[in-house]
Amino acid sequence: MNRTAALTLVALTATTVAAPAAIAGPKPKPITKTYTATAPMPDPTNVAGGYTVCAQTVPQSFHIEEFKVPAAGTLKVELTEYEVDWDLLLMDAKDKEIASSGSGGVGEPEIAQVKFKKAGVVQIVACNWSGGPTGQVTYTFTYK
Repeated sequence: MNRTAALTLVALTATTVAAPAAIAGPKPKPITKTYTATAPMPDPTNVAGGYTVCAQTVPQSFHIEEFKVPAAGTLKVELTEYEVDWDLLLMDAKDKEIASSGSGGVGEPEIAQVKFKKAGVVQIVACNWSGGPTGQVTYTFTYK
């Protein structure tokens, strides 16, 4: 092989190896949403019912928001701005618990975080254990 052919081959190989990274582009921006969870009826039995927290046995004691996980990444959910004691539960599409937070303390943030390998559905459950009627939920999904 002559020198010009060898240099051309090296240049083509380098371009081919670098091309997938250039095609992939930048990682999508995180998805963030904040909303008010409304649950006017406290439920002091929220540790019963098969979940760590948020048993969902008393009507109007919990608020469910669905989030469609678009791809692999991490979902962080934070429950704040509630009075007395609320808890946080994350469930998959089959109502199976995947994360929870019930130890934030009176008025302290409840935080749950989950890593996903692929797209799916998450149900965010904010529940009123013994507090006021509303809390603020903020979630952020960050792509892998």
